[in-house]
Amino acid sequence: MKRLSEAEFRNKITWMTFILSCLVVMIHSYNADLFINGEGTGVFAESVKQVQALVSLAVPSIAVPGFFIISSYLFFRDVSWGEIPDKMTRRVRSVLIPYIVWNTLYYFLFIVVSRIPVLSSVAGKGMVVFSLENLADAIINYTYNPVLWYMQQLILLIALAPAVYAVMSNLWAGGAAIAVLLYFLGKATVIPVLNLDALLYFSSGAYLALHGRRLAEKRGGDKAVSRLLKWAVVLACVLLCIMMFRTTHRYANFLTAVLYGLLAPVTIWIALPSGRLPAPAPWMKESFFLYAFHFLIVRTINKAASLVLPHTAGVALILYFAVAAAAVLLSWGTSEFLKRKIPPLWKLLSGGR
Repeated sequence: MKRLSEAEFRNKITWMTFILSCLVVMIHSYNADLFINGEGTGVFAESVKQVQALVSLAVPSIAVPGFFIISSYLFFRDVSWGEIPDKMTRRVRSVLIPYIVWNTLYYFLFIVVSRIPVLSSVAGKGMVVFSLENLADAIINYTYNPVLWYMQQLILLIALAPAVYAVMSNLWAGGAAIAVLLYFLGKATVIPVLNLDALLYFSSGAYLALHGRRLAEKRGGDKAVSRLLKWAVVLACVLLCIMMFRTTHRYANFLTAVLYGLLAPVTIWIALPSGRLPAPAPWMKESFFLYAFHFLIVRTINKAASLVLPHTAGVALILYFAVAAAAVLLSWGTSEFLKRKIPPLWKLLSGGR
């Protein structure tokens, strides 16, 4: 079985993280609440609302689990006991420090914005006052950038990395632990501080890195039979995902929700060509910055637009895609500016990526 070269693997990871970041942007591009009001707005308006609502329901269970799985896979790939402390130390720079800096900057941004009447109405946070208590709340509870909840959970999971490795490094113990997690998630079990489904995705990524690397990094075959088999697997996975998604929302079944979260990002990974992907464009390489920065862009544009543009379904639909594209381009442009003009700040915000 041929495996991807390191360069091909990293190339595929870049594509995958960019796709997942774009999916996250689409979640927060939702604007039906701002532009489509009231009942009986017509078939087109209802269709726009339903499409946006469907994306808001289906995509979070693809993008966020995908990020947890990839983060874990990269952490545990080729790792040994002796390397775990060093990897955890490196994650302080690449995850913990950016988390603190981003939340701090957002807090001070909202302090300023809340004092400018025109911008305050767009921000919708009222008067934000400075205090050490409020600063701590902004950092710990990601108060002013809600998308950073993922990073908070990832920090907790990285802290548990030695325990995760101890269990997942054993083929049978790791499989049993994942089964136990699925059991408790099926019972909708909640534990303090840590999301149990995040632990499942992180553990699954570790298990795949430790025991399934040959399969995960398999290079796609060039023969027609290999390509046909691959797309048959992708089709089967897509059908399973649809079934799980429908079951989840028809019967409020949390077990199928997390199984969907496991299978959907894996399906995207399988569907991406292995070893034949073109080099990603420059604006595709800053997925982390896009993830952390996009929420401010999409909500600001949508809210500002709702103050001056007609409240119609057509405007909502156009803006839905336009703000997503704007988020990608503005994030890339801002990252390039910071790299060139304020490198120290860029390093803090990007975690040295």
